[in-house]
Amino acid sequence: MLKKEDSMKFFFLLISFLFFSLNFNLVNAAACSSDSQEEDYDCCQADGSTSGTKKTLSNADDSTRRCTWPADSKFEFTVSKFGMLPTGGSESDVVYRGSSTLFNAGAVSAGETMGAFLAGADFPDGSYEAIVPHLKLSETVKAASAPTITYSGSSVVCETNEITVEHYPSEDDRMCAGESAVSVDHEGTDFDYTIAVGTFGTDYGPGLERNSCFLDTDGNGTADEWKIFDNQISLTLSKTSSVTLDFNFNTSDGIIYSVFDDYGYGDAFAGPACKAVDVGGLDVTITQQ
Repeated sequence: MLKKEDSMKFFFLLISFLFFSLNFNLVNAAACSSDSQEEDYDCCQADGSTSGTKKTLSNADDSTRRCTWPADSKFEFTVSKFGMLPTGGSESDVVYRGSSTLFNAGAVSAGETMGAFLAGADFPDGSYEAIVPHLKLSETVKAASAPTITYSGSSVVCETNEITVEHYPSEDDRMCAGESAVSVDHEGTDFDYTIAVGTFGTDYGPGLERNSCFLDTDGNGTADEWKIFDNQISLTLSKTSSVTLDFNFNTSDGIIYSVFDDYGYGDAFAGPACKAVDVGGLDVTITQQ
């Protein structure tokens, strides 16, 4: 399944400081919010609780067709590698560490997995202006317990179905320098376009409006990896430096449910049924001690 890459914006924050001394605080069952994934989807049940007031779904508009729910069983994504861009450096100067790892932000072991991702990584001493994670374009989410919603005057118990979404770049995105332009073909629609190759420092890069580009790692003409240059925090590393950070992962808006198929925009499921139809958001808060 395909979906725009907007909901992947959280990823670079998730792994920004794995090579430091960290405290991990996993928060995966907090109350879902009314502002999920930059869209106005309410909780399927108030406060993300199966005893909360049920959301009424209808075909009135976009906000009533979908609702959010905690991905407290599974919120999986893959980090293929992690890099750091030296201050004033070019794209070829990025220093990479780590190997492809599947993370589950919805699991109680998330902290251990993330802490081990770059354990023992030896980044050279010096100053760095951006972190550069590479992320695969697939997410998988699942709820431990399903909500109940109201539809057509009746209560409908949702399923705890697992859903995997394969993201794709938007037409305004760019392929990384050295790649080839790729085409995005949305079957059954006229919404097809070509993703052009960009130039680092001009079309994408740290501090620019577009801070990322895409890769076709297997050379099959399809973008399959996202390269992000995030410069929210600049770093200076030395053998005597030590930084402690607290991570809070909140998957409470991680799943979008609907009684309508096709990501919640199509016809109603027979029954009707309420199913997970899309991946929602993962909120990450980082606090430096």
